[in-house]
Amino acid sequence: MSEAIVQPVGILRPRARLVHTLGSDLISNERIALIELVKNSYDADASHVVIEFSGSFENGEGSIAVWDNGHGMSLETVKNVWSEIATPFRRETHFSESAQRRVLGEKGIGRLAASRIGTLTEIVTARADFDEVVVLVDWDQFQQDIYLDEVEFSITERSPLAFGPNGKAVDILGPHFNGHGVGVQMTRLTRSWDEEEIRQLRLSLSRLAEPLPAGDLEDEVVQDFAISLSLPDRLSHLAGSIAPSDAVSHPHYSISGSVDPEGRAELTYKELLSGESSEVTTEISMASIDGTERRTPMCGPIKVDIRAWDLDKDAFEATKGQINMSAGNLKDYRAEIKEHSGVALFRDRFRVQPFGDATFDWLNLDARRVNNPTTRLSNNQISGFVFIKADENPELKDRSHREGLIDTQEYEDLQKVILSVIQELEVRRRKSRKARNAGSKVTKGASSGGLFQGFSLSKLEALSISRAHDAELQQAVKETQVSVETGIRNVKATLSRFSRLATLGSVVDIVLHEGRGAVARIKAGAFQLEGAVKLSQDEVVAARTRRNAPRISAGAEILTSLFRRIEPLSGRRRGRPSKVELKAIVDGACDLLVPEFERLNIRLSKRVAASSVTVDEGEIIQVLVNLLDNATYWLTHVEKDQRQIIVDADRDSDGHVVISVSDSGPGVPEDLRDDIFDPYFSTKPNGTGLGLAIAGSTVLDFYDGSLALVESEELPGATFQMTLRKRVGG
Repeated sequence: MSEAIVQPVGILRPRARLVHTLGSDLISNERIALIELVKNSYDADASHVVIEFSGSFENGEGSIAVWDNGHGMSLETVKNVWSEIATPFRRETHFSESAQRRVLGEKGIGRLAASRIGTLTEIVTARADFDEVVVLVDWDQFQQDIYLDEVEFSITERSPLAFGPNGKAVDILGPHFNGHGVGVQMTRLTRSWDEEEIRQLRLSLSRLAEPLPAGDLEDEVVQDFAISLSLPDRLSHLAGSIAPSDAVSHPHYSISGSVDPEGRAELTYKELLSGESSEVTTEISMASIDGTERRTPMCGPIKVDIRAWDLDKDAFEATKGQINMSAGNLKDYRAEIKEHSGVALFRDRFRVQPFGDATFDWLNLDARRVNNPTTRLSNNQISGFVFIKADENPELKDRSHREGLIDTQEYEDLQKVILSVIQELEVRRRKSRKARNAGSKVTKGASSGGLFQGFSLSKLEALSISRAHDAELQQAVKETQVSVETGIRNVKATLSRFSRLATLGSVVDIVLHEGRGAVARIKAGAFQLEGAVKLSQDEVVAARTRRNAPRISAGAEILTSLFRRIEPLSGRRRGRPSKVELKAIVDGACDLLVPEFERLNIRLSKRVAASSVTVDEGEIIQVLVNLLDNATYWLTHVEKDQRQIIVDADRDSDGHVVISVSDSGPGVPEDLRDDIFDPYFSTKPNGTGLGLAIAGSTVLDFYDGSLALVESEELPGATFQMTLRKRVGG
């Protein structure tokens, strides 16, 4: 029998450069590296950390040290835990030794952050009742062309010196010294530091721990971990204890509370100026992957504390009494608000980088505001705080480079939950601002008489009375008065009619809103056609083509209608509306959305009278599509077997055309019914708030009609009724 051949076993032998990659290249900057070391101190149950800058701050010179009064490490711990890169110790030990803090480091590579700051690291550590241990690591070794197991660093044990009664730790930690802890000194700095960078470090550290309370989250703030900066005399104004800024403790508006894993939100909304406080209870849900129904968030529970400001000068002037702010300090205060803007994410009481940095708009608030500047808040108007716990949200995981979270469905849901809370604040803020502006206008009008006060014939009337014998003068005054009053009414009506359309900004809004929607439909149809052409069975190709051709045509018709609406601004006359069957208009609008109705299991009923109307078909289809599209969106918030839309179209007793769209969705809350037709008002997460405003403008301006939210006894949701009074002859 032949002897079996033993194959050699392969061994992976990492080069020393791997450590440099893990410790330096995966941490984007030195501030993040220092924060990693501060987190290590937190995990070691330290109550105080001091970051000390000494010597020159130039590249290759000086030193930065991080000292804490935590438990410290024994020689055994240094050898068997600290020296093991990617040790499972933290992953297996979720809570700190005595304070039972949820540990922040689990990957076992945070200790390598020191290599990002300086090329030489000396670690001095002492544990209670143990000798002091000194570790010296030259990180330049890890740049050499050697294997990792060939790298050597020194570990020595000695009687307490740095942590002795007269040691360096006493000088640095002062009254917080307790005889044990860790000092990590990094020398031969890898880059230069200047005053602005140290100021930014101080700002980052001030936002590292939880904020001072402003809402109902006082129980979240436990001041058992403090950070200080020790700096040379020339930078003494930046030295000392670091605390959260109290600038964000006096927001103009705030909403705070909790959202449970089922999406139930219990929140409190407050206003500084009015003193108003109200409880907000709402259900937050997400669209399913296919968009056909709603589901509960895949994250939670979370706590939120969102604080917002109006950044205009008048807003700060109005509230400076409540925050005891002098006029001279308002400019600095506004600047500080912007500096502390952004929505920070805290996991187990520590901020996850870079959430909360003013330049990190992870919720895309600025992009969201572009399409709705009146209602939406920008990133620099908000200082927000979101609190989660690792054990309750295990799928919200850090990226390897220590900044941000991995893009998962849980992370996407977290974004949507926070945006839903912010939207609740935005809706209430808008109503408050609207009420204040209305009050201001009433006061101003009462004193000034308004724009048309100058159009008065009172003096002429007095003169005519003094000359009562002059019949010709009396008649001229009377006719002039009628003419002027009629002219004023016409001017007011014209201003009202064109106020939404006559400015360049409004026209651009319309083009963006309607143009994007139409182009999106055209692209969707074209995409579907392209996909159908690739299929091998001709019958399928033909079926898809027949289904998508009307969508492309309808999209083109909407664009054509849009351009016709802009045309009056050029001074040219509009074309004559054409005669069309009422049924053809309703069918044209509904056919566009039939694929969506089928996908979402929406039952559509059409009750249309046999009647011819003379209208611009594209305009009315555009309005109907908007109403049907709104209904479709809100029907995803109810169960599939309850989804229904009814379209009614007929003439009333006066011969006016009346078209209504009813749905079985959740309906419009009572307190929002007066707002839904206002431009830029929307309760959709990414809505522009222009759909109903533009539809209402079309109906009013071109048909002397109305678009109203009315009651319906047939379906429990919303019913929008469009009435066309002019240019609708049969």
